[in-house]
Amino acid sequence: MPPAGVGLPPENAPQNIRQELIDKLRSANNVLVTVSNNPSVDQLSAAIGLTLILNKLDKHATAVYSGATPSTIEFLQPA
Repeated sequence: MPPAGVGLPPENAPQNIRQELIDKLRSANNVLVTVSNNPSVDQLSAAIGLTLILNKLDKHATAVYSGATPSTIEFLQPA
């Protein structure tokens, strides 16, 4: 077992990462939201939702992906 604190993130690391993300999004004007190649429905749903929220916050957000569109959401015509 490694000594205490070696190889482990600080206990407040998730809070620091969250705040850093919030700060970066607040200062950004343009945000590109991406997902992995051949995304799942969950990945695309999250990307679309995040993009809509960012646009409502007066950010210029765009979601992009490559690969196949899951058949369950083809009705959205995401191209």
